[in-house]
This record gives sequence, C-alpha cells and structure tokens, in this order.
Amino acid sequence: MAQHWPSRLWIVRHGESAGNVARDTAHALGGEDIAIEARDVDVPLSALGEQQAAALGRWFASLPSEERAGE
Repeated sequence: MAQHWPSRLWIVRHGESAGNVARDTAHALGGEDIAIEARDVDVPLSALGEQQAAALGRWFASLPSEERAGE
C-alpha cells in the first residue's frame, strides 16, 4: 500500500505559558526559582498564550483547504 505524505509540515511551538511568565518574573527580580506548582507539561497557557493560540488557529483556518490538508 503506497503511503501519502503531506507536501508541507507546519511546526509550531506553544504560545506563552504561565511558566514563561513566572520565569521572566523570577529573572527580573534576580531570582532563579520559578514559582510554578505544576509539572512543566501541565502549566497552562497565559492569557497572551491563549490569544497567540487562537490567532494561529484563525491563521490556519484562513489557508486554502488544499494547504490545510497538506496536498
């Protein structure tokens, strides 16, 4: 059976997380400890990160269908 591979691959990193904000705050205060309680993979997006993710979703949705499908 022949495999069908997409002609384009989009690689997207997550938007800003609450951990990113905590890290920046710690560094701004001269500290090294980042004040987050959850494992890194469980830290939610910040409000800005949610906006970034929504903007990316709108951008992908605006692409022609053949580009979204990877044809």
